[in-house]
Order: sequence, then C-alpha cells, then structure tokens
Amino acid sequence: MTAIAVAMLVSVLVASSVLIVAGMAHETSRSSRGRRWIRRNRSFLRARADASRIAAGRGMCRVRRGVAARLERPTPALRAEELREPSTATMST
Repeated sequence: MTAIAVAMLVSVLVASSVLIVAGMAHETSRSSRGRRWIRRNRSFLRARADASRIAAGRGMCRVRRGVAARLERPTPALRAEELREPSTATMST
C-alpha cells in the first residue's frame, strides 16, 4: 500500500515539475531578452533535458524492479501465537 502511495506522489511531483518548466519556458520566451537567452543556451538546455530524461528512466526501471521483487516474494504465514488474541493479564490499562 505504501508503494502505491509513493508512486502516486511521485507521479504528481513529476507532473508538477513538467508544468513548472513549461510555464517558465513560456514566460521566458515572451520577451526578446528571454528569447535571446534561450537561443544562447539551447544546447545546454537540450543536454540537461536529455540527462534528466535518462536519469528518470533509469530511476523508474529501478522502482519497477523493486516493486516486482516485492510482489514475487510470498508473504510469511502467521504463527499460531500471532493468531491468538492477547490475554487480559498482559494488557496494560
């Protein structure tokens, strides 16, 4: 259950970061100074985007493998002591 919650949180964070970057690019490209800056730094921005894409892909593969490994392992069976209800003598009031 925790893995599902973490996956949902990660997907929301990734979507938010993509929207932030797109909004910043849009706002930057509105002025001539911003367009000039983008033109000068285009190769750096592309290299950075490619590196981020590769890192994100590798991270997603690791997470997917980890989740698959957890799902493959059988859950341990409960022992008889764990199935019994606790006695009232050991319960604190």
